[in-house]
Amino acid sequence: MNTTHVCMVKYGHIVQNMPADVLVHNTCDMIRANSENTEFHILTDTPNSAPKYANTYQLYPEIIADHEHWTKIFFFNPEFIRGMGEGDDTIILDIDMEWIDPWDVIQWDVGDDEFVSTNRWWRDNDCLISGNFYKFKSHNWKHVFETYMSDVSGYRNKYYDDGTVTVKGHGEQYFVWDQVKDNVVLQPPDWCMKHHPDKYDLYAHRYKERTGGDYFEDFHNAKWQYYNIRP
Repeated sequence: MNTTHVCMVKYGHIVQNMPADVLVHNTCDMIRANSENTEFHILTDTPNSAPKYANTYQLYPEIIADHEHWTKIFFFNPEFIRGMGEGDDTIILDIDMEWIDPWDVIQWDVGDDEFVSTNRWWRDNDCLISGNFYKFKSHNWKHVFETYMSDVSGYRNKYYDDGTVTVKGHGEQYFVWDQVKDNVVLQPPDWCMKHHPDKYDLYAHRYKERTGGDYFEDFHNAKWQYYNIRP
């Protein structure tokens, strides 16, 4: 059986009003308890605080300054991940996700030419994927890393300059979308529910429009939930 490599980036101390190290531990422990043949890889500024069973990679201040959250793209390079075998799977995910039932999400079978992600039903543009979750065959998408590294500054500014994002330096998921959009497979939309205290009516409208479902009825049955702002 091939190994699934679950990869996360953590820097700083607080994410979504929660201690970042707590989020890492909660995420890893939940997935580890509900999956098989899984290895964990944490790119972090505090390796000593990561779960003892995880592989850690030092995230130095100069790397954070140059790449910020775009460092997750390093995991598209199979040579970066320790113990990567031919035929293995890579999962890249954010730590600000609240898992209810990770089994189906993590164990989703991904084909050689497929790029699996969350169905971003709440979107306000044509990008169908969410940067919260990517899964792919580890050796098949190295060009995403190589393309990014060929012009880091250019890509980091592109999506602000063209008006896609409103914060300079944001746009990582849009960059990934541009590289993979012809091969995307989306997990079911009701597997992920998104929180935002000021947008529940908007989310209910978009969820109904794109899935036919009731956002409020399906909310607590999701396999995981994503917080824009944690209470």
